[in-house]
Amino acid sequence: MIYTTNAIERTIKEIRKRLKPMNSLSSLEAAEKVVYLTI
Repeated sequence: MIYTTNAIERTIKEIRKRLKPMNSLSSLEAAEKVVYLTI
């Protein structure tokens, strides 16, 4: 079993929260931009 830190879990949760309203992104670049802006 792999354990992650709370900081990593929080970051992943924030990314998922930002991506959820966007059912599909137009490109990989758009997805990367959302992840970058979330972090």
